[in-house]
Amino acid sequence: LSRAENGERREMIFFDDEPFAVGDGAAMRRLMRRVAQAARTHTEMPFTIEADKHVQHGTIIDLCEMARAAGFTSVDLATRQPENVAGER
Repeated sequence: LSRAENGERREMIFFDDEPFAVGDGAAMRRLMRRVAQAARTHTEMPFTIEADKHVQHGTIIDLCEMARAAGFTSVDLATRQPENVAGER
């Protein structure tokens, strides 16, 4: 997630460190082309989605569908450990 100029949070997808704004049709088409290229190049690798609890479920599903349509046969879901893990809530 990132903050838009108006202060609202906006979901962003990073693929090979390149940002793509969720909900931006042109950005999502560019992302699909990049994912399809990766599927052709890395045929034996799974597509890995790394997300945290702030990512909407629909975004995860959309990425899974994008990976499937691009030709990936396996999708892995990973999470990052929060920075503050000293037992605090």
